[in-house]
Amino acid sequence: MIHYYDEKFVTNYDIGLVRYLVQGYDEINYAGSNTGLYEINTRNKSVRKLHEDIFNNLNEIHNLNFDHLNNAIWIGCTNGFYKFNLSDETIENIGINSNQGIGTVFSVKKDNMQNLFLASSSGLWRGVWYRCLICT
Repeated sequence: MIHYYDEKFVTNYDIGLVRYLVQGYDEINYAGSNTGLYEINTRNKSVRKLHEDIFNNLNEIHNLNFDHLNNAIWIGCTNGFYKFNLSDETIENIGINSNQGIGTVFSVKKDNMQNLFLASSSGLWRGVWYRCLICT
């Protein structure tokens, strides 16, 4: 990923094929790629790989959703659905708590009622992760 500011080259971040980028607090951005989850600090031009034991080339990230209300990032990836807590940098596998497999999560969106919707290989899911609304 190449970083430009005011149309001038700043630096190059070697973080793989970036599929989704969200803006966090201050000058922090988060990138989800085929090689993991990354925190990019644009102030000091540093990059940090987060939870590389979970997010790697075997569990590629497809989508990120920054959630101000819950101070979290919702992550859709090859092995399901995760919540990354920004306060303490803990990670929770949401799909592991349900008896049904969510599958690969390609998209995570939030509506104006704060419901999360997941588009996955097993169908469309909403809010309550054990209830599949539309399954194919």
